[in-house]
Amino acid sequence: MTVFLILFFISLAGIAVMLGRRLMLLRAGAMEVNKELGPLLPDWEKVRELAERHAKRYGYLATVAVIRFYVRSSNVAKARSKEIAGKLMNLLSKNKNGNGEGAVPQEPNKFLKKVLEYKAKIRHLKHKIKEEEEGK
Repeated sequence: MTVFLILFFISLAGIAVMLGRRLMLLRAGAMEVNKELGPLLPDWEKVRELAERHAKRYGYLATVAVIRFYVRSSNVAKARSKEIAGKLMNLLSKNKNGNGEGAVPQEPNKFLKKVLEYKAKIRHLKHKIKEEEEGK
């Protein structure tokens, strides 16, 4: 780690020395400032002028593109949600066995059926007894 720090500071000092020498030459007038950016880069003033001229139009185009994307994506999302809701309702409406056919009704448990019959008879007997007691 210390080796990297030492190398970093040595290179930083080297860059500072190179820039200092260049600055001394510029101040002495021995060197001219090259305002040309090179053949690969366009003129900065032309770029700025074109950007100012076309910025408003590109801003409108970008706004329209964003609104179109928003509307289309919301329509797609709405259609997908309806489709998914339909599938869910279809799955929920199916029987426990998983197929779309109606379930075969099962006959009730015989023991429970007998218990219900006995309860009904007992209720009927209790009602009769109550009527007889009120009638006396």
